[in-house]
Amino acid sequence: MTRASSSNSSRYRKPHRTGRACIVCRQRKTRCDGREPVCGPCEKRSIGSACRYEYTRPKRHAEPQEIQAAPGQDPNLSHRVPYVPSFTPADDLFGSSSSVALSRRVAPHLGHHTPRGNTNPARLSSPLGSARRMTLFDVSLPTRRNGDAYVNAYFQFSWPLFPVLHESEFRQGYESLWTSGDNTIDDLRFFTILYLVFAIGCKHCANIEDGDKIRLAEEYHQKAQNSLDLLGLMDDPTLADIQSLLLMVVYLHSTPNAARCWSLHGLAVRLAHAVGLHLERPVSGSVLDPQVNTRRCIWHICVSLDRLNSMSFGHPMLDYTRSSTTPLPELDWDDNTSHAPDMDCPPLGLFISSCRLYEILAELLNIFQGIDQKGAKDDDNRWKSCVPDVLKICWQLDQFYSSVPQALQDWDLSARGPEADVTEARFHQTTILRCRYLLVRMLAYQPLLMITIPTKPGPTQWEKINDEYSHSATMLKTGCEACYETAYDLINLIWASMHSTYGSAPWHATYYIFTAAAILLATCRSSLMESKAGDQGFEMVWRRSLEVLQQNSQVMPVAAKAVDVLLAMRKEVIPSGQVETRDPMSHGTVVEMDPGLYPSWMFGTSLNSSEALFNGNDGVANFDWMHNWFGDFEQAA
Repeated sequence: MTRASSSNSSRYRKPHRTGRACIVCRQRKTRCDGREPVCGPCEKRSIGSACRYEYTRPKRHAEPQEIQAAPGQDPNLSHRVPYVPSFTPADDLFGSSSSVALSRRVAPHLGHHTPRGNTNPARLSSPLGSARRMTLFDVSLPTRRNGDAYVNAYFQFSWPLFPVLHESEFRQGYESLWTSGDNTIDDLRFFTILYLVFAIGCKHCANIEDGDKIRLAEEYHQKAQNSLDLLGLMDDPTLADIQSLLLMVVYLHSTPNAARCWSLHGLAVRLAHAVGLHLERPVSGSVLDPQVNTRRCIWHICVSLDRLNSMSFGHPMLDYTRSSTTPLPELDWDDNTSHAPDMDCPPLGLFISSCRLYEILAELLNIFQGIDQKGAKDDDNRWKSCVPDVLKICWQLDQFYSSVPQALQDWDLSARGPEADVTEARFHQTTILRCRYLLVRMLAYQPLLMITIPTKPGPTQWEKINDEYSHSATMLKTGCEACYETAYDLINLIWASMHSTYGSAPWHATYYIFTAAAILLATCRSSLMESKAGDQGFEMVWRRSLEVLQQNSQVMPVAAKAVDVLLAMRKEVIPSGQVETRDPMSHGTVVEMDPGLYPSWMFGTSLNSSEALFNGNDGVANFDWMHNWFGDFEQAA
């Protein structure tokens, strides 16, 4: 051994120092051994569930050309996000069931182009998971009074639509936050769910201003987002992780980031498969375990949201019939809930009836998917081939509504009043179920209406069908009238409950109203129906649809865009320069419509289609708002 090597070996060797420490040890400023999944200090303090590591990618030096803003890009965004070139997807990006496809069919000159890449700073400024991860030391709660109001509003308005949580179990954990001297909940996933409940519930509180609702809900959503470990839940998913994702999907339906619902819901479905929610567990005894029913609810929420998103965007849905053995949940399964007193309206009555309705919707979406697979080259025949299947779907819908429990069938709006919470809860569930049923029924009759809309000179499709099906003209005309009447009823129902706390949520009402109003315009282009434009009934529901959208624009900016699109579509479909009505008592004479009966904003510059739909620089129609919002989500109700 040389002299140099012996001197090196005798040097003092420092103990190994880990290059990373868990978040808890960093905040405590204590030594961490970096062991995964739980470090030694956290294990000794029995707080292993709070031990988390922050995963970051090593930074690299950016090239000069990466920092420069691309042509046409906002230079203020250069330092925040890399340039993402705009894309132009194929014209069949949106399927036949989407609102975009319907708009293009009714007003073809307004919808030839597909959406471009989005560079909205509001959406790019806070991507999912970009903020620092939250720990248990960062948890903060509102006052007890406000927290109770948010939780109660969630279970009163949102829970009947999508019962993601087991109410008794959740309330027990929530009460322990206030009654225990020390916080006994050391699982950050509970606070993720709690923040999402706050975010959804505060939007339904009547004592909060609309502007404050949006701000407050987003604050709670950001807290939930920062506490959600997307990478960690993929490694070892739990039921709470799936519940968090589904609650986030429900919340995102009411935000400008609704496009994230498709991806987050897809992740929730994969995690549900990973924990086996699609397979029914053996049940022992006559009394059903609430946990079993919770698993059933969560699985069927995944199925329902997939069908709703597929309907809205026109994307293919997953096939659950072959892989799932999980039955629907029991109708009345938890007596310890705030919904138990109304025995005529069971807690899960709305949800179970909606699941059965969405089974019919799934068959309808398969018909639309078959239409899309035939391509636009065979446009004259692809709608014709679905007529027998559509008639079968319409018959199933009639059978479905007749089998709905009496407590959830038509409820007289005049009977609503301050009598009791029972009446209010029933009114809320009945209105939502009726809206969902009318929407699916309207979509079911839509193919029959599309057949009668000419796309090119020559005989219409129904004239060709007349040679193959007896009495086809009468059948198609009946279907077109049923489609119009369904849209008519849907608009009136939403308008009647517009100012009620128990009506459809603004994001749901916006999607429903836009689709129904587009159907009204589509009937004006039908070669088999006489245009009803100008009739008092037509103008009344048209005005009401715009009133609902204008009302919702105070909370949902996309509703104002929907108004512009509808007015531009009407200008193309009904090229009259004035708004007019035909009084049925005047024997068909056309009378000029009194502008005082319409809101003043209807006669503004928004009637200009180039200003309403097109960008001034390149004239490309911007349908991003449809793509991001009309993913229903029910919200989809």
